[in-house]
Amino acid sequence: MTIKVLNTLTGKYEKLELTSNTIRWYICGPTVYDATHLGHARTYVTFDMIRSILENYFGYDVMYVMNITNIDDKIIAKANSNKKTELSVSFQEVIAKYENEFFEDMDQLNVKRPSVTVRVTEYVQIIKRFIERLEYSGYAYESNGSVYFDSQEFRNDFNARIFEKSDVDKNNLEKQAEDPVEGWRDPSVVKYDGEKKNPADFALWKRAKENEISYESRWGPLHGRGIQPL
Repeated sequence: MTIKVLNTLTGKYEKLELTSNTIRWYICGPTVYDATHLGHARTYVTFDMIRSILENYFGYDVMYVMNITNIDDKIIAKANSNKKTELSVSFQEVIAKYENEFFEDMDQLNVKRPSVTVRVTEYVQIIKRFIERLEYSGYAYESNGSVYFDSQEFRNDFNARIFEKSDVDKNNLEKQAEDPVEGWRDPSVVKYDGEKKNPADFALWKRAKENEISYESRWGPLHGRGIQPL
């Protein structure tokens, strides 16, 4: 039986091409700064159903890899709000608490755990090299100490429909970001701050502020944001 999946870059349903009985599936997991909510449940229950169909009906072996974003502005803000002396201690407590709660909540919903779980902080060096490759290829750029993905350049080269909403009027971005239906990105990403070439560009790495966890790079002290190893 032929399986077709929606390619969001082309907007077309395309045949799932496999070279073996194993399906390698990479899925974006939660950013662990707060408690699990209904949106998480909807997302991961849905994907668990698809995974179950692939495994139990079609008989595929699914290698299901999930990332955990465990460094982010919201996590840092949560850690700082704890008002503890050592940021590193409270930061680790925040990510451990909410990651554990996430998987416990998914267990309650009978969502099967990932085959492999990866975390941003475990792949920082690989992420840096990947961002450097994007910059070299023209799909990322440095601005005011941060590095952004160039959505328009990517769209031009690949006719990527995923970035079509980047052409909205800048004056409407705030309203769009606040609308739970029409807002297609987090307000911290959609808001046009003048650092980006295009309002739809998003941070790959963000410059670190004073007393924030950071990693050295050729762009200066930065903390990882958003991008995961592929």
